[in-house]
Amino acid sequence: MSRLRLRPRGQHWAVWGLWAALAVIPGCGRQEQQPVQLLPVLGKVTIDDRPLAEGSVVFWPDGARGNLGKVPATGGVYGAGNYALYTGMEKGVPPGWYKVLVFPMALSSSDPVPKRFAGDLPESAVDARYMDLDTTPLSLEVTRNPAEEAYHLRLAR
Repeated sequence: MSRLRLRPRGQHWAVWGLWAALAVIPGCGRQEQQPVQLLPVLGKVTIDDRPLAEGSVVFWPDGARGNLGKVPATGGVYGAGNYALYTGMEKGVPPGWYKVLVFPMALSSSDPVPKRFAGDLPESAVDARYMDLDTTPLSLEVTRNPAEEAYHLRLAR
């Protein structure tokens, strides 16, 4: 009586090779994601050399200058015009170039920009050009060793 063979002799290495390839394939092309390095960004906002009493600051990744990030960093203005930025819920900002927006009101943690357009805002000490990505003249690079006052935002009316 002959036995039923599921594979011909000598082919067991092919089966083991196929099994090994299938075990390795899911990891191919996938790189370990490195945690994003966040650098502290602390600064001050002044308008005509006077501190902004309250408001918000947004650092928006500047793709034109090589920052391909998708998440803006935000922070509230407190005290004598001081601000600290957060990316998501973590303190700090990834290195790179950013367009900078300044708003005369606090932003909610879920909205990196206000739902109202700059023209719809009440009279403000912050000029509308600082509230629009297309018109803001503010652009800064976040670096590991920034110069003193590198993140001081000097606005004019």
